[in-house]
Amino acid sequence: MNDLEHRIKRFALRELEDRMRALAIPPDDLNDEFNLVDSGAVDSMGFVELVGRLEQEFGLEVDFEGTDPADFTALGGLVRCVARGTRNPSGPSSDHS
Repeated sequence: MNDLEHRIKRFALRELEDRMRALAIPPDDLNDEFNLVDSGAVDSMGFVELVGRLEQEFGLEVDFEGTDPADFTALGGLVRCVARGTRNPSGPSSDHS
């Protein structure tokens, strides 16, 4: 995993932290194969919202066209799809901690 992918994953996990705690999902379960939708961590609207926040935070536009949903509903697949996003002309935000 490259630096951008690590930052995307950390941001996504921070965004989902409260939901994971509410579902009693231990942090150790959050590996790349962890399915965000099947686990109940996000529903379809929550997934769209998460992607929107990731796009905004990293200045990317994610295109899932032609991508199998099974490839991006898992945490690692989502991270890779977002990392492959096209740079937005406005650029990434300044806070990527």
